[in-house]
Amino acid sequence: MRRLVTFGIVLVVVGLGGWAADNWARGRAEDQVAAVIQTRLGVGQKPEVTIGGFPFSLSFLTRAVPSARISAGSVPLTVSGKGVHVTGVLVDAERISLEGDQVRLARVTGTGVLSYGDLALISGVPTSSGGDGRLRLNYTARVGSQQFTLWVTAAPRLSEDGSSIELTAVRLEQEGTSARLSQAQLDRLAKPIPLKLPAGVRLTALTPSEGGVALAAMATGLSFTLS
Repeated sequence: MRRLVTFGIVLVVVGLGGWAADNWARGRAEDQVAAVIQTRLGVGQKPEVTIGGFPFSLSFLTRAVPSARISAGSVPLTVSGKGVHVTGVLVDAERISLEGDQVRLARVTGTGVLSYGDLALISGVPTSSGGDGRLRLNYTARVGSQQFTLWVTAAPRLSEDGSSIELTAVRLEQEGTSARLSQAQLDRLAKPIPLKLPAGVRLTALTPSEGGVALAAMATGLSFTLS
């Protein structure tokens, strides 16, 4: 999400100073930003870009725009060292300015959906929807001299720093297993799932559904060097 905004702002504030017609200049800027994002991030379809501020030509003097919105069908992202894809991505940036060679963003928010397949890649165990806002995870556990493969469901909760998913209210699915685990054993089995995003970006919400886990993230006071 952070890289989406970075590439967009580079062209928004410095790339189109020669255009005279305000609306045409805005449209041209939005199209060029979208093309850069598509090329640099390797997304299949050109994202949609909307640049705020009126008149747009004023940004050539102020070297700032009040807002920018970028949406993309699918964006590759590294989460906790794993390469995943976030779909339905929507990024909003507020108060964007260029100071020397520094792009500054006062506030950035973003939303998207992480598939259960990608969440399983991050968690290291098969993961799916557990219904009613819960996750369903498959673990291997040893009880005494016996080893069991079992499914549990859990209510996901973001850690205070937004860096992991904590699994709470863990329940054992009895069907298909004869394992008998205490609640303490289940809680130890269901370890937090790390969700480390790019520096400066933190998760603020997650909502499991049948189609994947909807995520929301934000960052404030981001700064990038143009290169």
